Amino acid sequence: MGRWWCGVDAGVRWVKILDYSVGRRRKIGPARGLAFSPRVSCRFHATNTRIISREYQDNEISQYHQLAGIHEKKVSVGLHLLTPHQPNMALMDESQVDMPPSYGSQEYWNKRFATEREPFEWLGAPDVLDPYLRDALHSNIDPKPEVLHIGCGTSNLSYHLRTIVNEPERVHNLDYSEVAIDIGRKREQELCTEERFEDQQVTSGATSESMCWDAVDMLDHQSFLRICKPGAYSIIMDKSTSDSISCCDDVHIQLPYTIDIWSGSPTSMDLRSSPERIHPLHILAVHMAVATKPGARWIALSYSNDRFPFVDGLYSSRPHISGFPDTGQLWKLLDKREVQEPGKDSVDRLDGGRVVHRPRSTHWVYILQRTEVPLFVRGSHI
Repeated sequence: MGRWWCGVDAGVRWVKILDYSVGRRRKIGPARGLAFSPRVSCRFHATNTRIISREYQDNEISQYHQLAGIHEKKVSVGLHLLTPHQPNMALMDESQVDMPPSYGSQEYWNKRFATEREPFEWLGAPDVLDPYLRDALHSNIDPKPEVLHIGCGTSNLSYHLRTIVNEPERVHNLDYSEVAIDIGRKREQELCTEERFEDQQVTSGATSESMCWDAVDMLDHQSFLRICKPGAYSIIMDKSTSDSISCCDDVHIQLPYTIDIWSGSPTSMDLRSSPERIHPLHILAVHMAVATKPGARWIALSYSNDRFPFVDGLYSSRPHISGFPDTGQLWKLLDKREVQEPGKDSVDRLDGGRVVHRPRSTHWVYILQRTEVPLFVRGSHI
């Protein structure tokens, strides 16, 4: 029995097969048909061409498919693997598999929001983060704290924020999709005309002023800093946006990075690529840190109970690359709460009379706080 190992290369997106029986590593074909995270590897134990079992070390993409309302097609287990006797057989036929969405693609989000223009709520209702938002507003020393809503999409959270923050211009909605921003801006104008938000009359002092809306690539420092001023925000609202970004590919970045921590030691200014790929959540954490004030709060709703590993204090949970900030120094975890969807557990009756009990989904609320560690933007003085 041959033992096969299949790994998805994050940068090249090719499947590599190592046949231990012949000691050869083969680069087979594009991995676009595999609904795995780029950080995933899977193992196949095969006798000739029949797959017996497979193990997934990570189901990040699969979980996000579910919360995004995407119905996946199962990858056929009848796919042929290369064997020493079948060296020219293709690993997969793309007609047999469903191409997984690329959550790092602006084109994907534009197409999605162009065809699904009605409000879509990620994980919970617009008011699910209200207690944490109100606490952040109450405890903030800034008399007019500005709120940065990242990955606003078509969620009603944007308009709900307007009813809580008295001055709408203090709410800044960002999304990767230009279509979503256009929908949000137009919907706000319609709601202002009707003087209604989420079917409630505005009674909290909101005026006819508009919120800020911008399409931004939050993983691109030039795009982000073009729109967001350093040290401008006191609160970040994140309703599963970190989940989406966690499904993007790890990337090489140019060093020294444009945003960095002040250091007394000299830094080489020779431009170079990072020796290893950086997980996109670290890049997001750096960008959120440079845009916020010391003590600012990042309020995030996630399906993962380990969404922000860089705040656990472990040295190994974050990148340590000269010329790139240590994200563990920029944010600390104030609180982490488990929340369940409202309602009752559901019961489904399947064909044949079998009953399946489905418990309510469990989500997690993270409250991160910006530390006092200062950041600077290289070249900002020019």
